[in-house]
Amino acid sequence: RRWREALGQAVEYRKFADEAYVVLDANQVRLTAEIKNDFNESGIGLLMQGGIDVKLEITAVSNTPPLSVDRLFAMSKLSCSGPYCLA
Repeated sequence: RRWREALGQAVEYRKFADEAYVVLDANQVRLTAEIKNDFNESGIGLLMQGGIDVKLEITAVSNTPPLSVDRLFAMSKLSCSGPYCLA
């Protein structure tokens, strides 16, 4: 139900992520024009999950943020394996 908080968090992730998505519980949140508009304007992708079904409602806009400590850390988490992982 707290879709605005989830959207705000995803917007913060855009500072170091190429894309960001939010998954909302379709049993708790009714998809409205306001929600669609806010996600579209922010470039954040939106998926609605109802039970085992997941529906892509809005595709995230891809961007490449500037290199930063946060971006390097996120990249290291994705690429690491074994005992030398930074995470």
